[in-house]
Amino acid sequence: MYPIILIGGFGRSGTGAIHQLLRAHDEIYALPHYEFRLLTDPDGLLSLKSAIVDNWNIFQADFALDRFINIYNSLGNHYRGPYVRSNFKKYFDDSYNKALYQFLDELGIIEYNGLWAGKNTLIQKVILKMTNQKKMLIGNPKIRYCKNINQNSFYKATQHLMQNMHQKCMLKNDKS
Repeated sequence: MYPIILIGGFGRSGTGAIHQLLRAHDEIYALPHYEFRLLTDPDGLLSLKSAIVDNWNIFQADFALDRFINIYNSLGNHYRGPYVRSNFKKYFDDSYNKALYQFLDELGIIEYNGLWAGKNTLIQKVILKMTNQKKMLIGNPKIRYCKNINQNSFYKATQHLMQNMHQKCMLKNDKS
């Protein structure tokens, strides 16, 4: 497997110029119109690391996992916000979704049906009241459990996420 290099920075820092420079090399493949938002944007990998490595508690870990999965799926869907017109699945095919499942598995995520007391929405509360139920039977709410993991384990899982996500694309183009 070829090494994957992520170029990141903040506005006007020159990352676009470096991307274009590397793209000009015959043996390097750079995705067109591709800015890797998953690392630094709110609810991305840095936010997830904060919740499951640095400041872990069972409730916050579940919320952070929900938000991370949501941003990951948004980046893979052309019509889903907040990244309208972003479609990483277009470049990565099925390896995009597989990479997420492998990442969650490597982190040791356990998922089961349930709903935190403070997490149900107004609509869910109205449905519970109208149907005289004590718990949600529709909508299939999930609780995700993630133990507190160390920084090295998180970095290793994140590295595998990147490799698994880009693997098919790199092999198909036979470039690093």
